[in-house]
Amino acid sequence: NFEIVLIDDGSIDKSLDVCRALCSCDPRIKLFTSEHLGVSEARNIGLEAAEGEFIFFLDSDDIIHPCLFEAFVNEMERTGAAMAGTACRPCSNKRWDYGRKKFIEDDSKYETVYHNHPETLTLTFEGKIPFGMIGGTMMQRDLIGDTRF
Repeated sequence: NFEIVLIDDGSIDKSLDVCRALCSCDPRIKLFTSEHLGVSEARNIGLEAAEGEFIFFLDSDDIIHPCLFEAFVNEMERTGAAMAGTACRPCSNKRWDYGRKKFIEDDSKYETVYHNHPETLTLTFEGKIPFGMIGGTMMQRDLIGDTRF
């Protein structure tokens, strides 16, 4: 039970073709295009288009575990948290397969940290997110409100 909002920010490769193909296979996928306006404006377009209760940001160079959404939603509902994030692992193009394999096999347990600061959302949108990056972060739509990048 989710939607995917794809934003093509003026790509010059075959990304738009890939996005169109995905949209034709699944009605939950929406595609929006713009001239190259930058990552902040692309995220704002996505925020305007998204209809769900939760918002999750994922950039074109990110990969996530297939169960991440389910884990975040379950824990956010269980704890009453309005935001969830996770540690990330950088991976170069040269060692992509190795990094992907290690990421999927990794069963490390990271310490759970709870933040309850009024400035957390503002800091997040200013690039000072408690999780290190906005990609891989889920938030309740109500938390975001009218805040934009």
